[in-house]
This record gives sequence, structure tokens and C-alpha cells, in this order.
Amino acid sequence: AIRWTLDIPRGLTADRSARAAETTPLPITTRVMLYAHTAGVFIETHVHNAAADHKLTVSFPTGIQASAAHVDESFLIAERDLTPPDSTGWVEDPSPLMHQRTFTDLSDGSRGFAVINRGLPSVEAHPTGEIALTLLRCVGWLSRDDLWVRRIAAGPLVPTPGAQCQGDYTFAYALLPHAGDWQQAFATAHHYNAPLYARRADTHPGLELREMNITRDDPALITPIPFPRAGVLASDHSFVSIDHPLLMLSAVYRSGDDLIVRAYNLAREEVTGRFTFGFPVAAAHLVELAETAIEALTVTDQTVTVAVRGAGVVTLKVRPQAQD
Repeated sequence: AIRWTLDIPRGLTADRSARAAETTPLPITTRVMLYAHTAGVFIETHVHNAAADHKLTVSFPTGIQASAAHVDESFLIAERDLTPPDSTGWVEDPSPLMHQRTFTDLSDGSRGFAVINRGLPSVEAHPTGEIALTLLRCVGWLSRDDLWVRRIAAGPLVPTPGAQCQGDYTFAYALLPHAGDWQQAFATAHHYNAPLYARRADTHPGLELREMNITRDDPALITPIPFPRAGVLASDHSFVSIDHPLLMLSAVYRSGDDLIVRAYNLAREEVTGRFTFGFPVAAAHLVELAETAIEALTVTDQTVTVAVRGAGVVTLKVRPQAQD
């Protein structure tokens, strides 16, 4: 655990021309964790913010010289140049600030460094090889027309006192040095954002009753529970699995009697994937996002094969076979 306190200005001066001379403490506690057999350095940072009009960023000088960053975005991995464009005549100056989902990665082709996050969408990547992750961005207005980086307001001049982000916050993020490019980092980033979800469940009713020496007709039972014919579960089971490593499962949900399965292609070239279901399948269709059928798919041994164009999104509607 690392603990320290920053003394920072309380906010802007009344005329908004500078930051106030009066300061307030910003206590920060950071826990750095390593786990056996798990790649990466995992971090939790807790802050108590009493200041206004400031930005809190944690920066990582990676030492990697790259021309572009690869950033996890909605349904794709975006490649973004690190050198800002010529902004002559622009209303707003270019900024390295950009949006991300689960990670931002820098790589020189042989080695790379990813900063992974949970729920921190604001990040910067610089030509120096620095990745800067925004923890807090505290503002008091939806937009302003007196900013030196923008000549006009970007929206209504509406006060937003709640956006000063006062109070206690805990941020979770991780660092992943790796070989190769972003393809060595995205799985870890998505696993970090979807950790093992474990809940205790009752054992099989028959096994539970035998362990407790209770018969199924015991009056203490509100509803009699029949002994199961078999009480052994498989060591693993997946309702949906995709065999291609660059096809990312995006959504699985029920729609009436059907199961909707959506995935997208992280690569910029077409790939073919096998979707295998952990239940008997009566029919499967390729559909639009609105679930309108495009074409029927051939089902073989509970598996369908689908070609997905580069950076494409594919949605399947699967009808489970009726069970006796």
C-alpha cells in the first residue's frame, strides 16, 4: 500500500483566470497487487476529493516508441496516431485525450505495454511513450466560452456542480507488459472487466438430503424434493463458445424462445469462427441487430460456422431444441 497526500488548489479564482492560492489536501491510497500465475500488476486507488476544477491523472512512462496507440472501442480496436494533426484554422485545438473501453496499448511490434481499466473511459497516449489514465476530471460547467483551447462553447453554458466529483472514489486499473502487439493484451483486459462471478448454490437435492439424513417425505420440507437419478455435474460447461481468438463475444440474451448471440471481429480482415452451443439446437439464423432474419445457418453437432468481415458484427438467433 502506498499512501500520500497532495496539497492542491481549492478551485479556480472568482474570475476563472487562475487557480486559487488556498489549498486543500487530496489524500491518496494506492494498493498494488500481484497474483500467482496471473500476468499483470493490479492497482486500486482510493481518493477523497474536496477540491474543484481540477484533473487527477496517473501516468505511466512506458519507454516504448510507437507511432500509434491501439485502443479498445465499441466493436473494434481503434488505431490512433500519437502525433496531433495540424490544427491551423480549427475552432478547437487537438488534444491527446481520447475515449477507451477496457484498455489502451502501445507497442513497437516486438514488445508492448497496456494500461487496463474498469470504468475509466478517459485516456491519453503521447509520442514520448507515456500513457496517462484520467481518474478524476472535476468541472463546474457543461461548457464554457472562455477556454483558451476552444474559441467557442461546445454546448449550453449550464452549471454542473455535481460534476466537481466531491467525495470518496475508488479506481481499479492494471498494467500489462507483454510481447508482440495488442493481440497479446486484449484477452487479459476483457477478463479483468468480466472477472469470475461466483455464488454459492445448493447441492443437488438428493445429495443434500442424504448428507442431512432427511427423507424426501420429511414434514420439515415445505415442498417434497425427489432424489435425482444422477447427481454429478461435468467438470466444465459452456452454453456458448467461439473457437476463433479474434471473435469477441459481445452479448448473450434471451428473446422469446430464442437465444441471441452477438460477436464482433477484432481483426481488420475476414475471419471464420465456429459457434458451439452447450444444448441441442433446433435451428439457427443470421440476423440483423433488430433480430430480423437474414439467412438460415446449417447446424452440425450443435455448431454453426460463420464468416465475419473485418471489424464486422455478427448476430445469431438460436432456437433450442424442445426437451421432453
